[in-house]
Amino acid sequence: KVTVAADWFTGRHSNGYLTPGLIYKPHPKVTTYWSYSLGNGGLRSGNHFFLFEIGYNFN
Repeated sequence: KVTVAADWFTGRHSNGYLTPGLIYKPHPKVTTYWSYSLGNGGLRSGNHFFLFEIGYNFN
C-alpha cells in the first residue's frame, strides 16, 4: 500500500522543512518513507535533500 504524506516544521531555523513524500508498506511489519525535504530558508543555497526512512514493528 502507498500513501501520500507531508510534514512541515515552521521557522527559518535548522529544523524548518517541508517534506512531501510517499509511505510504502512492503510488509505488514515494515514501513518505508520516501521523501524530499525543502528548507524554509536557504533553498537556493542547497538547503534541500532526499530523505529515506525505514521502520520495523517488533510486535
